[in-house]
Amino acid sequence: GMALWEKILGTNTDDWRSLFKAIVVKARKPKWFASHTPFRRYETSTGMALWEKVTHFSPGDVYMAGNFTDFTAITGWQRSKVLYVGDHIVSDLEDANLRHGWQTAGIIKEVEAEVEMQNSAEYQSTLRFSQQLERLMGLAQCNP
Repeated sequence: GMALWEKILGTNTDDWRSLFKAIVVKARKPKWFASHTPFRRYETSTGMALWEKVTHFSPGDVYMAGNFTDFTAITGWQRSKVLYVGDHIVSDLEDANLRHGWQTAGIIKEVEAEVEMQNSAEYQSTLRFSQQLERLMGLAQCNP
């Protein structure tokens, strides 16, 4: 979940949360779309749910559980205003896109090592060197 975002965005801070207006984890899909489970604010430092009633989403906070009906009532978002990120094509992405018209993005576990490698200092250095070398070769070919 959240650790994966840190890897994708190349940071180990909570800055990635500022990219989203609402973050929901542990939603228990596909039941989430039909359930009446209430939202709970999720305390990331302890991994615990806070039990006060959620009536709005605050940017940067993380929420857990919940349900489709309350989500649309709290946010007012419909169809393509929602980006739904999941790691299972059928239970996460198919319902969200086909039944609700949400934009979807898939997290594929197999890509994790690739993202980690591309965020490494060694890879970045090698990439810059390769790009410089390619540019110099192009200049040499243009100026015989």
